[in-house]
Amino acid sequence: MNPKETVKTTADIRAQVLCTPDEAARLLSVGRTKIFELKARGAIPFKQIDSMPMFRVKDLEKFAEDPSASIGEKRIVKRAKPKRTPKS
Repeated sequence: MNPKETVKTTADIRAQVLCTPDEAARLLSVGRTKIFELKARGAIPFKQIDSMPMFRVKDLEKFAEDPSASIGEKRIVKRAKPKRTPKS
């Protein structure tokens, strides 16, 4: 870390509208890998700015309140396979 860089507190991050994956991980107290897993699953929405995914702080706070009601989560519904009838 550059000595001139200031370390953001979670309060500083909450005051922002968008945050980076590192800041999102800090807010949710998880690692970067988990943030990217949640992003890939669609559990937390993101905005792509240039090549950097950015997360809305409001969405992260909503996810932290109730992870089971993930915002925009893709749900995979398995269809029942048709029963085969034996050939005579």
